[in-house]
Amino acid sequence: MRAMDHKKETEDKKAKQIRMTTEYLMRFIGTPYLWGGDGPYFDCSGLYNESLKMQGYIKRNEDYTADGLWNKYIKERVAIPSEGCAVCYWNKEKTKVSHIEYCISERLSLGASGGGRSTLTTEDAIKQGAFVQIGPIVRHNKVIAGYFNPFLKEVEN
Repeated sequence: MRAMDHKKETEDKKAKQIRMTTEYLMRFIGTPYLWGGDGPYFDCSGLYNESLKMQGYIKRNEDYTADGLWNKYIKERVAIPSEGCAVCYWNKEKTKVSHIEYCISERLSLGASGGGRSTLTTEDAIKQGAFVQIGPIVRHNKVIAGYFNPFLKEVEN
């Protein structure tokens, strides 16, 4: 019985972590996208890095690209997205992951999107409609590489 209690306690702790992370990231909705940004404005990987930093999964001075995160969490890949997972999208050539977002459900994700290498100022972001936003995971112009759930791991501190 104790093993089941510990498992339930661990699952409850992870669910609370994910809920806290989601609530934290929702605060950034409407924030301008900025290429290379990792706060207070973000690009896609900067926003996802922020979610990992706030829970201690990566150190404050660590910074990964979308492809770097995809490779770092290779063992935490999952078939079906859920809240807390990352959804990763291939580049045009399908040779590396070029975009990442945070899943808030099986069908919706939150991400810094709409911009790119030319989005260097808030004025650029406004012109391009590039900001942190919620949208469907499946998009007609993006090919999904897959999903991973970093919350399956224990914090590395």
